[in-house]
Amino acid sequence: MNLLVENPALNNRPLASVPGRREMRVVVSRIKRAGEAEAQTPRRHRAAAGRCDSRGGTRTELERLRTLMGRESEVDLRTVPGRVTDRRIVVTHKSVLGKTLRELGLEALYGVVVTRVTRADIEMSAVPDLHLQFGDMLVVVGDEPSLDHVAELLGNSLKALNETNFIPIFIGIALGCWSALCRYIFPECLRP
Repeated sequence: MNLLVENPALNNRPLASVPGRREMRVVVSRIKRAGEAEAQTPRRHRAAAGRCDSRGGTRTELERLRTLMGRESEVDLRTVPGRVTDRRIVVTHKSVLGKTLRELGLEALYGVVVTRVTRADIEMSAVPDLHLQFGDMLVVVGDEPSLDHVAELLGNSLKALNETNFIPIFIGIALGCWSALCRYIFPECLRP
């Protein structure tokens, strides 16, 4: 949804402090200030009347935010000129596994915004407390050089994604064999 900010109470307020935004699990991916020609990422921007926000979230959450901010805009910020684009990046680097999006600080470091995460064919909003797992597919919005840095940080290796990690498989087989052997040698231990 693209929103036109018309609520004067939000004028010059940091985006992070817009009331209820975190609870609504809505992500701002692009902004365009009134009078400017190009869209940009919302890095450290403040709310301002006459600006459009492209946001990701559930339809109910977006409707609640629309009521708070203003009205839906007819301008689709994905089609507005600018250096901002989006890219799908897959998490394959071991150093980021288990970390949250907040811990990575991609917005502060690279000026990008993660808008959605797809995990096992389930698409969800990219909330700051989401822990990354191997194979997560992130939709990241930013300029090309920044997206290249984020792809390098996260791994983005289809080769690593397709490689089978045999160590957990062998451990599972060994535990299964050990369990079966114990039941065969010590059957009285398993009786109630």
